[in-house]
Amino acid sequence: MPEDLHSKIAAEIEKTGFPLELRTAAHLRARGYYVAHSVYFVDKDEQKGREIDLRGLMNRFFVQDGEEYAVRHVLAIECKKSNSRPWVFFCSEPVSYDQNVGDIHGLGFSGQWFRGGHKQWRIFQRRHPWFSRNIRGRAYFEPFSSGAEANATIVKALLASVKALLELKESGFAAGLGSNRSNIVFYYPLVVLQGDLFIARLINNELVVEEVDSVPVAINYQSPSYVGQDRFTVLVAKESALARETGALDKWLEYVSQHLRKHLAVFETPEATADAADA
Repeated sequence: MPEDLHSKIAAEIEKTGFPLELRTAAHLRARGYYVAHSVYFVDKDEQKGREIDLRGLMNRFFVQDGEEYAVRHVLAIECKKSNSRPWVFFCSEPVSYDQNVGDIHGLGFSGQWFRGGHKQWRIFQRRHPWFSRNIRGRAYFEPFSSGAEANATIVKALLASVKALLELKESGFAAGLGSNRSNIVFYYPLVVLQGDLFIARLINNELVVEEVDSVPVAINYQSPSYVGQDRFTVLVAKESALARETGALDKWLEYVSQHLRKHLAVFETPEATADAADA
């Protein structure tokens, strides 16, 4: 094959988002994640099979009284390249109807996953790398685009990560349901961006636009196909912020696992599930 054809093929590949997906997967594996590519899920709104770019699984294990317990988080990741159009999110402060640390999507626990009441909730809220932030993305905008393509890339990426999360949760992925004891698992939607990222917000009644490398975006999704699944927080992070963001989330998982080690009753068992169903 002529050498110039190699170069042309490589140049065409670089125009796609696939190199970003490969780099993201390599980063996650280096951190100890189990990574799967092109994971299919059913979009219930359209009754079609779709795929999420990556699924990442991080484990924290501990042994107590001779038994092994697992606390995990699962990332539903969409990778997007947008070099020609920046992504802009209109932001404001968190409000009471936003998702918070107490209602992270998860499985494998009886009742609330944490113990200690509101005081303990405040500690976890303050320490969580997403929910502790003082802004939330509310709406989005792709400057320099128009027509049918305007904002389409952003909304598709956000909803793909949310719907893939719901499919993972519904399937019980990583929760070990049906075993002697369920694993506790938390599910997060994540969009990794190769491109420019900005936030716009009002400060003293003036619109201020700032370049950032990540932003938590509040999604309150309403659909007849996803009843009761309406509060989400999707982290949109530039590739340059991925190491910091995954490191912070992994650190939080370690903190949670140490907390749950002191509260083994939180871990769901078949007996607890049966009791709840009979109640």
